[in-house]
Amino acid sequence: MKLINLSQGSPEWLQWRTKVFTASNAPAMMGASKYMSRMELLDFYATGEVKPVDKGTQMVFDRGHRTEASMRPIAEKQASSALKRDITFEAKVGIAEDFNFPTKEDAAFFDGRFGASFDGLSEDLSITFEHKQQNKELFASIDAGSLPEYIIWQIEHQMLVSGSKECWFVCSDGTESNMKTFHYIHEPFSQRVLLDGWRKFALDLESHTPVAQSEEWMAIEKELDECDQKIEYYQSLRNQAKEKAIQFSGGKIDPDTGKVIGGSKVVGVHWTLSPTTIGGTISYSKVVKDKLNGIDLEGYRSEKTQSFALRRRKK
Repeated sequence: MKLINLSQGSPEWLQWRTKVFTASNAPAMMGASKYMSRMELLDFYATGEVKPVDKGTQMVFDRGHRTEASMRPIAEKQASSALKRDITFEAKVGIAEDFNFPTKEDAAFFDGRFGASFDGLSEDLSITFEHKQQNKELFASIDAGSLPEYIIWQIEHQMLVSGSKECWFVCSDGTESNMKTFHYIHEPFSQRVLLDGWRKFALDLESHTPVAQSEEWMAIEKELDECDQKIEYYQSLRNQAKEKAIQFSGGKIDPDTGKVIGGSKVVGVHWTLSPTTIGGTISYSKVVKDKLNGIDLEGYRSEKTQSFALRRRKK
């Protein structure tokens, strides 16, 4: 791997990311990202446009960097103990060299266009460190003994760039008391699928023309993006605050089921916490299927109305 002297998050780093296929974009390329479609990624590389980072997004980035930095020494200690060797992680940026690719054909095709930014990389490049913010989906996946597909694509991309065969994956809120770890081992087949995906993406990119939009519509899209990012950020903070409130009341959330166990009512100045029991919901679609099978229901349909569905483009 060839190291690149760039500070992650800097304007120079943001511009560099428009010219190389990066690990964080691998999930979108594979159609597995929750945040960007493959079509949007094609637009990104075709235009080379670096969108300005709004205040809400910057808050998300800053929080991620803080928790990542606080967890790095903890990850070093845990990985060293579990793997029986001294491990230190350092944030790095690099691009894959020819010998990193499984075949000469791959190396010639991508020709310096494969890059990655690492939350941490060991000095001997044998193991990477990747950190994600705490969320129930990742906690549940780790408890089940696996990682979600979108995480695997990012890690396998990082492994190809660095030549590493292991990753110490951590999901946390920045504290050792609320974290889960996963020792991921390189899967050659997954990396082959990833490379073939990037090859197809590169060929599609050669003939891709971004959809032309007016400045007014682009401003609306930017506003929608910012709203989505802020909603996700503040919802995450609210969920964490609620969990703290439940713990304060003497209760806890079962990590396997997500159900609340124990706890009592708390009355504060502005907020109250009240245990509630929610009954099971009735599946009306099943009622219709079981009890009204064969009956023509068109006579009960209300008048048609027009509305708009607002969603991200997919490909």
